[in-house]
Amino acid sequence: MISMNNVGSAGQALHYFSADNYYTQDEGLEHSEWFGKGAEHLGLSGKIDRQAFFEVLNGKVEGQELGKWVKNEETGEKEREHRPGTDMTFSAPKSVSLMAEVYGKRDVREAHEAAVKKALSHIETELARTRQTVDGKTEAVQTGNVTVAMFRHNTSRDLDPQTHTHAVIMNATKREDGQWRSLTNEEIYNAQRVIGAIYTSELADRLQALGYDIRRTDEKGNFEIAGITREQIEHFSQRRAEIEAALKAKGVDIDDASAQQKEDATLKTRARKVDVDHEALIGSWKERAKEIGIDFDAIQAKADAQRAQGGVIRADKLTGREAMSFAAAHLIEREAVVSKNDLMAAAIEHGAGRVSASEVKRAFDKLEKDGDLVALPDGNYTTKKMLGSEMWALDQVRAQKGQTPKMMEPEAVAARIAQAEGRQGFKYSEGQKEAISKVLTTEDRYVAVQGLAGTGKTTMLKGVREMAQEQGYTVRGMAPTGAASKVLARETGIATDTVSMFQIKERQLQKDIEFAKQYAPDFQRKAEVWIVDESSFLSQRQKAQLDHMAEKAGAKVVYLGDTLQLQGVEAGKPFELAQRDGMETAYMTEINRQKTADLKQAVDIITGRDNLGEGQRLTQVELANNARAFEYMDKAGMIREIPEKSEDDKGRLVAAVVQDILKLDKAERERTIVITAYNEDRRAINAGVREGLKEQGELSRSEDTREIYTSKGWTRAMQKEAQYYKAGDVVRFGRDYQQIDAKKGEYMRVSAVDAPNGTVVLQKEDGSVIAWQPKKHNKIEVYDRDTRELAKGDLIRITRNEGEFKNGEVARVTAVAGDKVTLELKQGKDVSLHQVDLSRNKHWDHAYAQTVHASQGATQHRAIFHIRAPQTESEKKQERALENMAKVFGDRSFYVGATRASHELRIYTNDKAVAAKAVAAKQDKTSAVETLRQHERATAITADNVGERPVSPQRNGDVQR
Repeated sequence: MISMNNVGSAGQALHYFSADNYYTQDEGLEHSEWFGKGAEHLGLSGKIDRQAFFEVLNGKVEGQELGKWVKNEETGEKEREHRPGTDMTFSAPKSVSLMAEVYGKRDVREAHEAAVKKALSHIETELARTRQTVDGKTEAVQTGNVTVAMFRHNTSRDLDPQTHTHAVIMNATKREDGQWRSLTNEEIYNAQRVIGAIYTSELADRLQALGYDIRRTDEKGNFEIAGITREQIEHFSQRRAEIEAALKAKGVDIDDASAQQKEDATLKTRARKVDVDHEALIGSWKERAKEIGIDFDAIQAKADAQRAQGGVIRADKLTGREAMSFAAAHLIEREAVVSKNDLMAAAIEHGAGRVSASEVKRAFDKLEKDGDLVALPDGNYTTKKMLGSEMWALDQVRAQKGQTPKMMEPEAVAARIAQAEGRQGFKYSEGQKEAISKVLTTEDRYVAVQGLAGTGKTTMLKGVREMAQEQGYTVRGMAPTGAASKVLARETGIATDTVSMFQIKERQLQKDIEFAKQYAPDFQRKAEVWIVDESSFLSQRQKAQLDHMAEKAGAKVVYLGDTLQLQGVEAGKPFELAQRDGMETAYMTEINRQKTADLKQAVDIITGRDNLGEGQRLTQVELANNARAFEYMDKAGMIREIPEKSEDDKGRLVAAVVQDILKLDKAERERTIVITAYNEDRRAINAGVREGLKEQGELSRSEDTREIYTSKGWTRAMQKEAQYYKAGDVVRFGRDYQQIDAKKGEYMRVSAVDAPNGTVVLQKEDGSVIAWQPKKHNKIEVYDRDTRELAKGDLIRITRNEGEFKNGEVARVTAVAGDKVTLELKQGKDVSLHQVDLSRNKHWDHAYAQTVHASQGATQHRAIFHIRAPQTESEKKQERALENMAKVFGDRSFYVGATRASHELRIYTNDKAVAAKAVAAKQDKTSAVETLRQHERATAITADNVGERPVSPQRNGDVQR
C-alpha cells in the first residue's frame, strides 16, 4: 500500500529522515538513495548527502530559488514560500516484511525496492508536470523528470517488522527550456491508486519469479506470501490494528476506506519514535515468529524448488488486453466516462500476479489506437460501444418523430380533461394538463414528462390511462424497483412490472408473436402505450433496449421522471440527454406536496420557482440554488447543528437524531421518514432507535439474532471472476443450469476457491458440493452474510423481490414463532398480514431510517434528514472529502431528501458551513456525448471570440450499436 503526505518544511524533513532520529542508528541517511532524471540533472546519485538533500528541499537548484514571494502579515516583509515536497511511503505486505526482515531474505527486500522504483518511474514518465505560461495562457506541461530521495526502513512505529520506503518527491522539475520550476502534485495525488497498483503488481511479479506463491487478500489486488496465515500476520500488525480501530471508531471499515480516510487515521494514530537495539529487536521477532508457528524454512524450500523451475507458473495468466477488457467492462457498467488512471488501476489490480503493469499499459495504448477505447476532449475515456449506444439512442428519438398516429385530437383531449375535472371535483394543474395533452396528441414514438417532486404525477397518469384505454390502447407500466411498481399499479390502475421484468416479458411476447405470424401473417398487435416511471433511474443500456423494443412492438413510450432526482447505479443518464436533444417534453412544475409556507418557499428556492415572474411557468429545471435554499432553511429554523469536533463528540449527531425520533409517539413516527446519506449511519440510527423503543416497551426485549443477506454490489464483470469470491459468500442462481445441477432461485455458499483454475466450490443446502465456473454460468447474484436482531414490534424493509413482497416495502413484525414471523403490511389504506419464513427469506433489514436512494418516491408528513459532513484539518483535504462525498451525497440527494415532507422538515448536521457546501456539490452521472458537446460549445465560444467558426466533428458511421 502507499500513503502520501506533504512535507511540512525542509528542516523538519531533514531531521525526520536523518540518522539518530528514525528508530535506529543504522538507518536514516545511511540507507538512502537518489532516484530520477531530475537527480541526474543535478549530479545526485547513490547515498543521499545531507546538505544536498536540504538544499533541494528548500527549492535551491542550479542557482535558482523556487517558490513564490509572499508578504509576511506580521512583519510586512516579503519572503519566499516554497513547498518542500511530498513524502510517498510504499509499504510491503506484512508477509513480505516477515520474509525480508525476520527471516532475512535480502532478495525479497530487493524485490520491494525494485517495485518502488517501477512505481516512481511511472510518476516520472506519466505524471511529472509543471505550469508554463505562453501568450498569457497558463497550462500544465509534462517534464519527464523528478528528483526523489529514497529512505529504506524495516520497522513500524510500533516496532513491528515493516518493509517500507519513504520516497520524498522534491518540489522541483526541469522544463524543456532548461528552467527549474515547482512540480504540480495534483496529478500525482489523483493517481495514487494506479501508482499503488503498479507497485503491488511489480512486487507480485518479482516474488513469483523468486518462486514464492502468493494469495490475493482483497478486490484491490493486494496479496500475501502463501504459507503465512492471517493470524500470524495480525500478530505482527499492531500498527494496522491501530489504524483499523481509528477508522472503525468513525464507522468506516478499513477495506472500504478512501485513501484520504486512511491517511488521516495513519497520522492520528502515529506514535512517537523510540530508539531500540536493532539486533535485539530482530532477535525478539524471530522468537515471536517461532512461537506462533511460522515455518520460514518450509516456505523457502518450496520457493527454491519453484525458482529452479523458472519461478511460479500461473495457470490463470492474463494478457494485457484481457485485463483491460475487464477494467472497461467493470468501470463502464457504472459510468459512461472514466479516467485513464481508473482504467489502468482497475486493470492492473485485476491482473496483479497474472500480467505485468507494462503489458497492461501497452494494451491500453493499442486499444486507444484501434478505437475500442475513445479518448474524449477532457482527457477521460469511454468505449466505442458506449459512445455508439448514446448516439444511437439520440438518433432514434429523432428518427421516430412523427412515426405514430395521435391517440386523440387536441380539441377532444381538452374536452375530455374538462369532463374529468368536473367528475373528480378538482382542476388539473397546467403541467398535468400539458402532460396529458402531449402524451395523447403527439405523433412521436417517445415523449417525456419532466415532473418535479410532488407535482401530482400519479393523478396525471390516471387521466392518461383512462383516455388512452377509451381509444383502444393497452396501457402497460414499469418502474425501477418492485415497491415502486406496486405503488404505481395500486394508485393508477396500470398493470406494472419492474423495468427488468417488463423487458423479460416483452422479449418473450415478441418471440411468441413472430412465431404466431408464421401461421397467421395478418395478425396485428393491439396498440400499446408504455409508461416508464422514475425514468431518471434508467441506465443507458436499459433505455436503448426499451427504445428498440418499442419500435419493434409499434408502441408509444412515455418516459416520466425528474432530471433533478437521483440517477441509476448503472452507466448513463439517457432520460436527461433525450430531453436536451429534442424529445418532446411536457413540464409538470407546479408543486403541491409542501403544505406550509416555509417548506413551499424552501422547495421553490431549490427548483428556481422563486425567480419566476408573474404568470411564468418553470420549464428550465436545474439544481443551482441548493446552497441558497440551505441558508433559507437555517434561518427558518429547520437546521439543527450538533458539532462533533473531537473524538469525545463522536456519535452525538446520531444520538440527537435518535432522541428526536423517540420523542414522537407511534402514530407520529408512522408519519415520519428518517433519511441519511450513508449505510453506516442508517445502521447506527436503526440500532439507537431499537434500543430506545425497547426501553419504552414498544419493542419486545425478547429478541434473537437472525442471518440476513446484503448485496455485495459487484458488477457483472466481477461476478464472472473466481478470484473475487471468498469462503462464506452466498450465490443465488437466476436460472437453471442443468450441467452443474443448479436451479433458478437456489442459494449456495462458497466453501473454497481455486482462483488459478477459475473454479469456485459451492455447498448446497443438503451438504453436497458442486464445482462452479463463474465465467460459464453467471446469471447470478452474490451476497455477504450479516446478522440483525429481530423482535416483535420491529419495523423491517424487504431488500429483494421475494414472492408477494417487493424490494423496498416496509412491514411491521407482529408475531415471532421460531423461524416464522407475521408481517403487517400497509398499502395505502389496506392492511394485510403475511406469514414469512425467515430461514428462507433473508433479504431484509431494519427500517427505522433509510438512505436517500430508498426514500426517493416517498411522501410523509415529516422528514428528519441526517447530513454528516466531512471534517478534516485542512481546506484542501476537505475539498477532496467533499468530492468523494458527492458520489454518494450531493445536490441530487439533498433535493430528494428535502422534498419528501409535506409539513415539517428537520435537518441534523455536524457542521452547517461544510454541509452547505456538500448539498451544492455536483452529483451527476457521466455521458460521452455530453462531454463531446460541452467541448464543441467551448470551442465554438473560443472561435467566436477570434472571429472563426469550428468545424463540427463528423458522426462516426461505423460506431457499434
